[in-house]
Amino acid sequence: MSVKELGSCNDDGEVKLEEVKEEDFGKSMTSGRDGWTLDELVPITVPISCKVPQHVVIFMRTIERLMATQGMGALEFGVFLKGKFQDGVLNVDADHQFIPQQKVSGVTVDFEEDPPTPDFNGVIHRHPTGCKSFSGTDSQHINRNFEFSLLYEGNDIIKGIINVKCSDIRIQLPLNIEVQYPVFNIENQDLIFKKIQRNSAMMSSSKSSIQKDFQSFGRIPFTNKLLTDGLDDDDGLGTLPFDEPIQDSDGSDREEYKDEFDGDLYICRYCGEPNVVSEFPHVCDSCNMVLGGDDDAEEILDITDLEPDIQQKALEKISDHKSSDKE
Repeated sequence: MSVKELGSCNDDGEVKLEEVKEEDFGKSMTSGRDGWTLDELVPITVPISCKVPQHVVIFMRTIERLMATQGMGALEFGVFLKGKFQDGVLNVDADHQFIPQQKVSGVTVDFEEDPPTPDFNGVIHRHPTGCKSFSGTDSQHINRNFEFSLLYEGNDIIKGIINVKCSDIRIQLPLNIEVQYPVFNIENQDLIFKKIQRNSAMMSSSKSSIQKDFQSFGRIPFTNKLLTDGLDDDDGLGTLPFDEPIQDSDGSDREEYKDEFDGDLYICRYCGEPNVVSEFPHVCDSCNMVLGGDDDAEEILDITDLEPDIQQKALEKISDHKSSDKE
């Protein structure tokens, strides 16, 4: 019996079957067919790529820090942006940000001023409370009124949506945020690689052997993306040096020093430096990042568990805070 494949149907409803040739076995029915792919209308996929210049992130951090210094660190705020959606990618403008007149609280932003020009088609607003999703109020009063909307939280842009027009309706689609960092234009690249060369002997070490070496020197895990970049850890867990504590402690000493000043001791997850925090949000004393809570800072339960140099810094912070409290 010969093998048949389904062919075309004529005007009388009769289906014409054609015998499959031996050279066609294993081939896709659609491969090599002229005109089968419509190249002019390639569908986009979700989430849609959104490229945001680092300048926008720095701008938001600057306003956030200024608000924190004026006792407004726990409030939301919003900024109008420009962006262009082309070839399935949303590119946010690096050079234009507009702060409109607005009334803000810890959970809402009420804009009292329209965008100055129609090309301000996007908005970004800040969540100071650690909420990493758009609220119902955001969806009703912010997201639906702009072509695109971004959410800033924890010193970074974490979420976004875009409204795409389709016939007489708009479809809201998620954005995949990609922060674009500036890159220097280096003319003499050959000179760079003459100075920076690969150590072949070290490259032969496996990941497991590196981890074993770290463990053998008494290291403890510490979650900090900035401090552990390059350790090739998929889950962001790296290691920091750890020496034995100066003295054993059951934690009772923490209560002793805590009673002597107003605040708690935290380690900034961005720079690894200690901070005395009376309340969140708090601007890190070392890196100026705005710490919104446990996601940005780790509470120190026992200062003797710290490395000696960090322990010394922590004691100095406590001493400085005591002095300022007395003043």
